Amino acid sequence: MAAKRDKPGLVDDGLQGLTYQVIGLAMAVHNDLGPGHREATYHNAMTQRFADVGLAAEREPQEHCCLVTLP
Repeated sequence: MAAKRDKPGLVDDGLQGLTYQVIGLAMAVHNDLGPGHREATYHNAMTQRFADVGLAAEREPQEHCCLVTLP
């Protein structure tokens, strides 16, 4: 038997709806700006949207990774 969900079609991400909220903000930015802008324009708009709703975000944080070559 499938587990009962609060809203059909939504998966609990364990982040109290953060994923849903971020995707909603990204879609709103795309709807407002439309296609064809430089990437920096969308970055600026997303940074502003995060600030508007009180979400802390870093602009393009550096992530370090290590590639391992297997024999």
